[in-house]
Amino acid sequence: MTTEQQPQQEQPAINISALLDKYIELRDGIDRINKKAKAEAEPLTAAMTTIESYFMKLANTTGQTQFGNDHVLAFMTTKTGCNIADKERFKEFVLSDPNNWRLLTLTANKTAVGEHIAAAGTPPPGVNWTVMKDVQIRRK
Repeated sequence: MTTEQQPQQEQPAINISALLDKYIELRDGIDRINKKAKAEAEPLTAAMTTIESYFMKLANTTGQTQFGNDHVLAFMTTKTGCNIADKERFKEFVLSDPNNWRLLTLTANKTAVGEHIAAAGTPPPGVNWTVMKDVQIRRK
């Protein structure tokens, strides 16, 4: 027999309610394991933070930026960050000189693009729009 000619086998009946309950049970089990692991890791994380603080203090005191032995190296790094404190002043500054455009990161606003698609039926030129379906299971 070919595949088309094989008789259809009946799928066993699935109890949707039991399947949903099982999913929640499994997710709760994962949450318990994660909470337990986080609690067990807290003193280790605190000890690591204490050691990091010691090296930061030592670096600030001595000016030395690296500490090591034969198999471990601690070194100082610099992290930076920025955010906009005054949107209007920043916008005026950027628009005042074309060279200031380099201060921006150009991204599409997902909500506005979705509204545009709802009204126009298509994304704006130069924008890719992706829709993905997902299954969410939550307690009521």
